[in-house]
Amino acid sequence: MINFVQPANVIPLTAPKDLVSGEGVFIGKIFAVCTVNAKNGTTFEGFVAGAVSLKRAVGFAQPAQGAAIVFDAASQTCISGAGTTVGYTYGADPDDATRALVKLIPTAV
Repeated sequence: MINFVQPANVIPLTAPKDLVSGEGVFIGKIFAVCTVNAKNGTTFEGFVAGAVSLKRAVGFAQPAQGAAIVFDAASQTCISGAGTTVGYTYGADPDDATRALVKLIPTAV
């Protein structure tokens, strides 16, 4: 296939603010997890597809497998309620009970 570029699990993006490695960020309709510390306006590698461990909001119980995950960028946590679905949970993080394992999904809404 002559028009294939890359698998695109990690893509170059422009930081809309100062970011730290592991921080989730929305850039337009793209949700990415920053792979390195990045200054506002610089290019960073954003993880957009695959599995990540995301912190759950206080009081947000471990969701069942397959539950839609909404991410709140301000608090850097998974929340219940309205918002943009960034993936689906497939279990609890065995290393940190306050986190959920999430399969990220690209969105094209």
